[in-house]
Amino acid sequence: MDTAKDLRFLKEIVVICFLILSPFSLYALGEDDNDQDEESSPKFYAGGNLGLQFGTVTLVDVSPWLSYRIIDRFSVGVGGSYKYYRFDNQFLNNQNTNPSHTYHYYGGRLFSRYYPQSESIGVLNAIFLHAEYEILEFQLSDNSNQRVKSIFGGAGYQIPLGEHVYGDIYLLYDFKKSGYSPYKNPLLRFGVKVGL
Repeated sequence: MDTAKDLRFLKEIVVICFLILSPFSLYALGEDDNDQDEESSPKFYAGGNLGLQFGTVTLVDVSPWLSYRIIDRFSVGVGGSYKYYRFDNQFLNNQNTNPSHTYHYYGGRLFSRYYPQSESIGVLNAIFLHAEYEILEFQLSDNSNQRVKSIFGGAGYQIPLGEHVYGDIYLLYDFKKSGYSPYKNPLLRFGVKVGL
């Protein structure tokens, strides 16, 4: 049994629990019983991210998710991820070797969002805090699998597009950056969510 690995895993679980549970304590400090929006808002939201990048690095990202609003300004969610990643090295291309490397990442994620509210400035009501734990796997050239774990934290802004339809833009930082990660810090994401 590898105690160093077990301790790292335990630390990750503690961080995830902290990220998920900390908004509850913030909510309890500023709880308002007069909020009418809670009954009119949907409890479930479906959404996702679609990312495309072309050039020396080609990346296609399809990441659907489903979230549940536990209390007025706090939700948790689960989602899947698929990423096609291809890196073309023009220098190696001139050396008559295989110039490109292609990887297929797949996996899942758990996340939480907290929407702080401000009575004085309405535009601040569209800001949210986002915490996420993601596990991706991909296959190396020797047919062995490699697992990539990421712990993201950041903030975003939601833009109303219709009744219970929002566009999201958010900036995240990967606090557990690994060498095999397809991400660079900071990570900018765009997405859409629809109330069910």
